[in-house]
Amino acid sequence: MSYQSKALRALLAAGLTAVLCAGATVTALPALAAETELQVVQHNTDQVDQRWTDVLKRAGDNDAVLAEEVCEASYEKAKKDNPNWTFSFHRQTLTPGATGAATCPESEKGTKSADGTEHKTWKGLVAVHPGKGDTKDIDFYGAAVNEEKVKIFGMACVDFRKAGKKVIACATHLQVDSDTARTEQTQKIKKITKKWINNDFSVVVGGDFNTGPTTPAMTNMYKFPDGEGRFVEAHQLKTGKAARAGADTAVGPEGDGRKIDYVFFDAKHTPLKSGGTFEVTPVAGGHAILEAKATIK
Repeated sequence: MSYQSKALRALLAAGLTAVLCAGATVTALPALAAETELQVVQHNTDQVDQRWTDVLKRAGDNDAVLAEEVCEASYEKAKKDNPNWTFSFHRQTLTPGATGAATCPESEKGTKSADGTEHKTWKGLVAVHPGKGDTKDIDFYGAAVNEEKVKIFGMACVDFRKAGKKVIACATHLQVDSDTARTEQTQKIKKITKKWINNDFSVVVGGDFNTGPTTPAMTNMYKFPDGEGRFVEAHQLKTGKAARAGADTAVGPEGDGRKIDYVFFDAKHTPLKSGGTFEVTPVAGGHAILEAKATIK
């Protein structure tokens, strides 16, 4: 319980005692709303099946697992192996894609790909809740734009309840080579999540945004200190400070570190000063595993 909640309870108790001593009749006060902790793990697996397996093992300790570059066949296997969990998958890229990149195994026969054909070698975004829930597969653009970009940008989301509170947790992966395109995509996230937040869902968005925290694209995500977005980032919750900063999360092409992976909580249900924990675990030659804990109201 927060310091403010303890102080309020003490004040109410003192006042109630004084009234009772005076012999007056009182009506019972409603209990204060319980604080609810939400735990999320985020990881771009780089299409390495062992990394997907390793991060999925953390599901039992988290309310949501958000992952990018997961082969569709690996997602299908995990879904079969965990029938009581909620899985959402968003097809984003048909492998092999980039020159020299690995090819994912074919997905199951009978599984339709985005172009209407069966069991192709897709990889994409996964959101997992280790329990009962619903799913959302969000497409940022229409078919013509997707064809032009050769990728289907969007979000994979799970919708569930935590201690009676409504939660939507989404994984996303933004464009690599254009901040203009990334800005369009964060604008899409801002627009899509507005309705959910206004309908009293605690919204979490994690993913590989392929850009640093101070770039124009991220202004659509950050509410603080000078952003136009609706979110507070896990590093900000950990420090209690509004700075758009934090530890590097990936190794760049020149061997330099970059902060490009994030976990965002909507600021309406998770205020900046509400506190939280945030761990960044480096992965050799890849993206770090991010684990965030926040208090939602």
